[in-house]
Amino acid sequence: MARVLSDENLALLKAVREQQPDSMDTLAQAVGKHAANVSRSMHAMAEYGLVKFIKNGRTVAPQATFEHLSVDFC
Repeated sequence: MARVLSDENLALLKAVREQQPDSMDTLAQAVGKHAANVSRSMHAMAEYGLVKFIKNGRTVAPQATFEHLSVDFC
């Protein structure tokens, strides 16, 4: 879980929430990262239910599944 909540991934989540990108490529451009790395990170976050993917023709758009995120560490 710590890898999923890294500073870089939190920045990706913020970008998804605020910019609502229409594709992984759009998100990658917005954050200045390679699309393959963004896709890998988004899929890891999807495994934890933080994002889901909306298919639109041949593109896939990430969508946050929350409005506010709170994590408790025990």
